[in-house]
Amino acid sequence: MKAIIENQFIEALARAFPRSEKQLNALQQSDAEILKLSENGPWLAFTMDSIAEEIESGLYADPYLAGWMTVMVNASDLAAVGADPLGLLLNETLSASTDDRFLQDLQRGLADAAIAGGLPILGGDTNTANHTELSACAVGILPENRYLSRIGCQANELLYASGRLGAGNAFAFAQLQGLAPNGEFKPQPHFKQAKIIRQFATCCMDTSDGFIATVDQLMRLNRLGFDVWQPPETLLHPMALQIAAQFGVPKSAFLAGIHGEFELIFTIPPEKKTAFLQQADQIRWQPILLGEVSAHQGLRLNMAGRTIRPDTAFIRNLFDSRRGRIEQYIQEIIEYLTNLEKGA
Repeated sequence: MKAIIENQFIEALARAFPRSEKQLNALQQSDAEILKLSENGPWLAFTMDSIAEEIESGLYADPYLAGWMTVMVNASDLAAVGADPLGLLLNETLSASTDDRFLQDLQRGLADAAIAGGLPILGGDTNTANHTELSACAVGILPENRYLSRIGCQANELLYASGRLGAGNAFAFAQLQGLAPNGEFKPQPHFKQAKIIRQFATCCMDTSDGFIATVDQLMRLNRLGFDVWQPPETLLHPMALQIAAQFGVPKSAFLAGIHGEFELIFTIPPEKKTAFLQQADQIRWQPILLGEVSAHQGLRLNMAGRTIRPDTAFIRNLFDSRRGRIEQYIQEIIEYLTNLEKGA
C-alpha cells in the first residue's frame, strides 16, 4: 500500500526517542499510550492533543468551542482505548491581546467539557505568545487491565460506529465557507459507550481525522479491508446530508475530509453481536452497523446504490501534499469524489 505522509512524519519524529519498558502499545497501534505500572497494579492511559491549526484557520473562531474541543479531542482518545477518565492537565497559550469576553467564553467551554467528560482539570500551565494555542494531557485508568487497540480484527467481523458520521466535515465546510450549518457541532464524550465496547470489540479507533483516515489506518495495521454497505442516509449525520444536498457536494466528501466527528469505529465478532446490543440498549445507545471486515484490503462504500472504491491513501495524503492550501484541497477532494461517485 502507498505510504502515508503523516505516518512517515510521526515515525521520523519518534525514531530516536527512548521507550519505557512499562509501555504496552507500539507506535501507531492505539489512540492513547498504555503503561503497565506493576504486575498487580492498574494500567494507565495517557494522551495529549492540541488545538492550534483550528484556531489559526478560523475554524474554531468561537472561544467556547475551542475550549470544548480542547477537552474532547483528548477524551476521545481515552475512550478509544476503553479507559475510564481520571483527569486532565491543561496548557493555555494566549495572545497578549486576548480580551476578557474571549477568555470567559474559553474557560466556560473548557469547564463544561471537563464536567461532561468526567475529566477534572488537575493543573497545568499558562503562557503568552503572538497566537492562541490550547493543549491538554488526559489520563485514564484501565480497571480490567486490558485495553482496546487498533489491532486485532478478523475477516467477517462486524464494523460499527458509535454514532452517525460526517458532522465534523460538514461543520468545517460550512465554517470555512462562511455559512451557518443546520445544527450544532459539539462532540460528546463516549466513556459510557467505551465501557461496553471494551468488553466485546477486537479493535477500536476514533474518527478525529475523519472516517476514511480511520479505516485506512485500521486496514494498514490489520492487513484487511472493510465493506461498508449502509447507504448515506443511514451512515451520515443530518448536517452532512443537508450541506451535501444544498451545495451539490458528494456525500462521500463528508467521510473523506480531515476534520472528524470524534465517534468511535470498532469491530465486533458476529457471535457477540446480540450480547453487545443488549448492553448498548441498557444505556439507550444505538450503535450503527456499518458493514463488515473483508479479507481483501481496500475500502468499499455504498453511495446511492453504487459501490465505490476510494483510494484511501490518496485521500489521506492530499491535504499534506497541498501544504495547507485549504481551498485547493477542498476543490480537489470534491472533484475526485464527484468523479468517483459518477463512475467517471
